[in-house]
Amino acid sequence: MRFFGAQFKEYRESYLNITQTEAAAALNMKKESLSQYETGSRKFPPDDYQKVRMTFQIPDDYFIAMVTGTPLKSVRSNEQTLPEVTKDLRVAYQHQFIEQFEDVILDNDEMRELIALVAMLDKKYQRQLLNTFKGFTNLYQTEIARNHKLQKELDKAKQNPKA
Repeated sequence: MRFFGAQFKEYRESYLNITQTEAAAALNMKKESLSQYETGSRKFPPDDYQKVRMTFQIPDDYFIAMVTGTPLKSVRSNEQTLPEVTKDLRVAYQHQFIEQFEDVILDNDEMRELIALVAMLDKKYQRQLLNTFKGFTNLYQTEIARNHKLQKELDKAKQNPKA
């Protein structure tokens, strides 16, 4: 029987066509944690199953298959072809994603400007620019975490000064 993390990975890749990074961000967890859940090196917390289901609007039949370890390809196999099912699920997720981040786009001049600039580039340069931006974002997050840790250490040292 397949475990929930592997089932979710298959669903994420085959039906939603989203990256692990995007899924982790949507679930408000670290990419490394999601990777461990998907590979089985850590067990996916059962308390988070519903969060996954609601975040990605997973239909009941697919969710039950994910929890029970039933092959996902066997779900709805008689009703629709896999490409039709995949397209329907992907479109539903994309609509939900746009709704979720609509305010960020509409309320942020810089975000709209960035989207417009990226849209003007051809696909190759879009990918290069966005991958560079992701690299800077990762570096920025690392620095924030490092600064947060240093601030905690400084606060602790202030509370316990050496005599």
